[in-house]
Amino acid sequence: WYQRRVRVRMAAAATPGSMMDKSFQLQLQMKQNTEEMSAFLKDMTDWTKEVKQKDKELITSGDSKPSEVLPPIRCQPKPRKKKKKTGAAVLVADQDTKSGSSKIRGNDYRAWDKFDVDAAIKEIDGGKQEEESDEETGQDGEESDASTDNEMLDKQEEERKQMQAVYLKEKGNDFFKQGKWEDAVECYTKGLQCDALNAVLFANRAMALIKLQKYAAAIADCDCSIELDDGYTKAYLRRATAHLKLEHKKEALADFRKVLEFEPENKLALGTVRKLEVELAPPVQYKPRKEGDITHMKRTLPPSDKPMVRI
Repeated sequence: WYQRRVRVRMAAAATPGSMMDKSFQLQLQMKQNTEEMSAFLKDMTDWTKEVKQKDKELITSGDSKPSEVLPPIRCQPKPRKKKKKTGAAVLVADQDTKSGSSKIRGNDYRAWDKFDVDAAIKEIDGGKQEEESDEETGQDGEESDASTDNEMLDKQEEERKQMQAVYLKEKGNDFFKQGKWEDAVECYTKGLQCDALNAVLFANRAMALIKLQKYAAAIADCDCSIELDDGYTKAYLRRATAHLKLEHKKEALADFRKVLEFEPENKLALGTVRKLEVELAPPVQYKPRKEGDITHMKRTLPPSDKPMVRI
């Protein structure tokens, strides 16, 4: 009924020529505000009751359910050893418990006459020394534990990097077989960032650089590979190939001879050495024979393709 009455008055206010009192409008607005506020507070109280009820149900149900067994935390630091508490008060208490006597009262003069002050001072000094020694041993133990943990972590990190380097080497080899020389060089370079002491990675990158006609860089990689492993035959062979491309025949001949020291039956090295020895051999100079000199005629005659005829 009240809402119907409000609607009638609102409709009357909306009609033209009608004047509505401002006080009535204010009362109506206040009424609406109070109704909205009461509805909001009612919702809030209902929500709080529901939350409290759910909390009670969870608490009661949590007690009946068995607790879940969680796995241990990885890389959890070891618990530190508790320091042994020693001091003058502990020593006095130990002395009292051993002797079975309580503390000496201030007016018990006979007990004070029997009390040995020097022995008590020695015990206190000994307790302090034991405490210092325990602290030193505890610190040494903690430092040793920390050092062993760091060594284990460093070892694991080094193994991980080596495995990553092997993976990148195999990936680079696949790129090399496919003829993707630049991708192969990139993979070998990333592998060397993981393991900078891998002679195979240097030699493989040198071969890819040779395919890219970067002979000077290939020679530098071969030098690094040989410095890491002076018995790696492929490094000598690839450096010799790069020298040969740059017309460094003497250096190439020395590297091919080094290859033959490790692999005497290497066909490429054998053929190239013979060819380079002929090319680098000094030319034979012809010395003409003097008139009337017939000694060493066979040696001084110029070479001829015609066969010699016996007279």
